[in-house]
Amino acid sequence: FLRTNRLGRLSVAEGGFLVETDPDTVVAPDVAFVASEHLPEVVPPRGYLAVRPDLIVEVISPTDERREIRMKRALYDRIAVPIVWWIDPQRETASIHIPGQEVKMIDRNGRLDGRDVLPGFSIALAEILEQRESL
Repeated sequence: FLRTNRLGRLSVAEGGFLVETDPDTVVAPDVAFVASEHLPEVVPPRGYLAVRPDLIVEVISPTDERREIRMKRALYDRIAVPIVWWIDPQRETASIHIPGQEVKMIDRNGRLDGRDVLPGFSIALAEILEQRESL
């Protein structure tokens, strides 16, 4: 979808983003998308991108501590990430966080929508869960 529509770059767990300075705060979400218009002209081959992702996907694992999840949520709210999808494979749910809106919960039968960040993109939560189950 991203390649076909040339919307931006996708990063997986190894990718880090410098989202605050003084002190420096780096995040490495499970999945992150940065729109083309927010990318630097030259993307460095190493190091952190000094941009805020436009979409973050976090997959909650049984070993994630609730305190750490709360801290990440607060940070993502503070830096106003346009869309954050928190996926909980154990509960087969996802919560959708958009600044200034109430958190929306969906179950396995619901869909995640890219809204204006990824126009035209939509995926069933079940499809994501099935991909994870097949790993």
